[in-house]
Amino acid sequence: MQTIMKRRIYATLLLAAAVTVGPADAQQILGATFESGNWYGSAHDRNGRFSHCAMNAQYGNGTMYFAVSGNWSWRVGWNFEDWSLTPDETMPVMVKVDNLPPQPLMGRARNPTLVMAELPKQAELFNQFRQGNMLTVSVLRRRASFPLAGTDAALTRLTECVKQQLVAAGSRSPAPEQQ
Repeated sequence: MQTIMKRRIYATLLLAAAVTVGPADAQQILGATFESGNWYGSAHDRNGRFSHCAMNAQYGNGTMYFAVSGNWSWRVGWNFEDWSLTPDETMPVMVKVDNLPPQPLMGRARNPTLVMAELPKQAELFNQFRQGNMLTVSVLRRRASFPLAGTDAALTRLTECVKQQLVAAGSRSPAPEQQ
């Protein structure tokens, strides 16, 4: 049990560092954590201002991430310890949910084992993540599959995290279209 919690904390801290644009200075907001099924998430700030909410889930030897910033930009990412990516390299990422057509994304290696991709601001792909059963990701000739069971509830919880933090900060940033 302690090993699982350590992995979750490490994965969340890794994601906090990965989604920041500059130096890895995002800090987890105390008391702003959540769990939804096998997803573990938290809110983060940078210099005392809300930055993003992020969540991750462990799958075999890999981890899948989602992050949503205060301006409702969405990122998705995958971490595998056996990857050897070149940090800051951009690369095509193909995501395929169930038997639907693959969707191209542009990813960026945040470190040798983690690639993150900005999700387009469209409801279609977001809803595929929410309603699908299996996600297949292709990055640099490597493929990985992730079961999506429970992702709908987890993504709902992630958006609630952002809304709560925006209310706490006094922001009136509108909810994203994918809601």
